[in-house]
Amino acid sequence: MAAINRADPRRPYCLLEPGKQSRVCSRHFVDGCPTTDHPDPELFLGEKNLTKQRKVRIGHVIRATPASSSELLPSEPTPASSDSAAEPPSTTAAIFACFFLLCSLSILYVYARMLWDKCCSLSAENTRLLRSLHIAEAKIAKLQKCESGPISLLKNDNDTRFYTGIETKNAFQALHEFCKKFIRRRWRGFSYTRTARRRRLFCSPKKFGPKPKLTSEGEFLMTLMKLRLGLLNKDLADRFRISISQCSKTIKTWLSAMSKTLGKLVFWPTKEQVMATKPQRFRNLPDIRAIIDCTEIFIETPKDPFLQSVTWSDYKHHNTLKFLVAIAPNSCITFLSKCYCGRATDKAVTLDSKFLDHCDRYDMIQADKGFNITADCDARLISLDVPPGKRGVAQLSVAACNKTKRIANQRILVEQVIRRLKTFRILQTELPISLVPCVDDIVNVCASLTNLRKPICCT
Repeated sequence: MAAINRADPRRPYCLLEPGKQSRVCSRHFVDGCPTTDHPDPELFLGEKNLTKQRKVRIGHVIRATPASSSELLPSEPTPASSDSAAEPPSTTAAIFACFFLLCSLSILYVYARMLWDKCCSLSAENTRLLRSLHIAEAKIAKLQKCESGPISLLKNDNDTRFYTGIETKNAFQALHEFCKKFIRRRWRGFSYTRTARRRRLFCSPKKFGPKPKLTSEGEFLMTLMKLRLGLLNKDLADRFRISISQCSKTIKTWLSAMSKTLGKLVFWPTKEQVMATKPQRFRNLPDIRAIIDCTEIFIETPKDPFLQSVTWSDYKHHNTLKFLVAIAPNSCITFLSKCYCGRATDKAVTLDSKFLDHCDRYDMIQADKGFNITADCDARLISLDVPPGKRGVAQLSVAACNKTKRIANQRILVEQVIRRLKTFRILQTELPISLVPCVDDIVNVCASLTNLRKPICCT
C-alpha cells in the first residue's frame, strides 16, 4: 500500500486498501509482471489521476499484509532507482507532438489572419465598386432619360428653329432661364383666379401645387412646340408622357408668364430710334413712323348664334378674330392690338385700339386703302399715306399708278412680317374655342419671338 501510494477516494488522507478483486497493472512492474528480481511494483507510483481506459491486468494480486494504524497515515513514496529516473520515450514523443501542434496552430493562425485581412480588403473594394456602379447606373439612366425625352429634339440650331421658332439653341436656353422665374402657380381656370389673388402667405413656397412631372425646360419646349407647330394637346401629351389636362394647364400657365415677360419685346420706339434704324428704301419718307395692317386668324365655329354672327368674316368666309399689326421701317413689330371679332372693320380696330394716340404730330403712317381713317389722322396732324382709290374714275392716271406702285413696294414689308408671324402654325390653323381666352397672349408671344429674328429689310 505504501509502495503504490494510492489515496482512498472516501478517505483522502488514508491509503487505498485493496479488495479481493483488486489487481495491479503490469505497467508498474519493471519486467511487466512480478519476477524474482522485482517482485513488487516500482514504476509510476504515487499518481493520482490515472486514465480510466487503462486495462487492468488480471492475475496479479497485491502482496501486502494488513496495514497497521501507523501505516494508514500518508507516507513518502519510495525513492525510485537510477534506472527509473530516466524519462520514458512516450513523454518525449508527447512533448514533441505538443510542440508540433503549437507550431501548426501558430502557422494556421497567421495564415487565417492573412486570409481575414485579404477578405476585409476585398469586401471594402467590392463595396467601393458597387457604389461606383450605382452612381454610373444613375448617370446612365439620367442620360437615357434625357436622350429619350423630347428635350433631345434640340440637337442643333436648325432643330431649335424648326421646333420652337427661336434662332439658336443658346437663345432658347437664355429665354428659358429668364422666364422660368415667373412660373409659380399652375393655371387652373378663371374660377380659381380670384381665390388665388386673395391668398397671402408670409412664407410662401416657390411653387404652389404638386410637383410637376416635367422639368421646367420640358414645359417651356412643349409650349413653344404648341405655338410653332400647332400640335394638338393629345399629341403633346403623348410626346411628353403626361395627361391631356396637365398639358393644357401647363401651356396656359407658360403663355401667361411669357406674355408678361417676353411681351416687352413688342414696344413703341421713339422717333429718333425709328430714324436711326430706317433702311435706305425709306429715306425719301423722312416722317414715316409705322406701317399698319390687319390680319385674321381662324377659330372654331361657336355654338352661340350671336357669337357666330359677330365672328363671321365676309372676306375670309369663316369665323375669325382680327388684330392690328404695326411695324417700324426696319421690319420690327412695334404695336399689337387686342383680338377683335372678325366682323369688325379695319377702321374700327384701329380707332378702338388707340393706335393713333401713340403717334406724334406730323408723323406719317402707311396703310392699305381699306383704312378709312383720314379724318381722324387729320385731326391729330398725322399724315396717312395710302394708295389712291379708283372710285369715280374708269382708269387711274399715271401719277396715281406711280404712287400706288411706290406705296405697294414699301407697304409689302408689313405683309412679309405678318407672313413671318404666321410661321407659328397655331395662327394658321383653326384655333380651338378653349384657346380663345388666351388668344391675346398667343399673338403677343408669337410677335415677341418674331422680333428676335433677323430683320427682313436692312438696307
